[in-house]
Amino acid sequence: MFPLGGTGKENQMKVQEMVQVLHRLKAKYPKLVWVGGAQNISAVLAYPLDYYVGGYGEYAIIDLLKYLKGEPNTLKIHKRTY
Repeated sequence: MFPLGGTGKENQMKVQEMVQVLHRLKAKYPKLVWVGGAQNISAVLAYPLDYYVGGYGEYAIIDLLKYLKGEPNTLKIHKRTY
């Protein structure tokens, strides 16, 4: 997913469209793990993902894969509550 800048109506509609697409994809592929991220994590929190990565994803994705496989990692996992 790509974060959208701004708060205009067009951007809000695009975010809503992407959220709907994600819901359909997650229903069709329930075994997949959905990951998204951005330098500013708040830019992607609207998306219904399983994991969010803030900052530099190049390093975090490696540790996230280790975490998902049950291997030692250096991640700081925070549970999201709705």
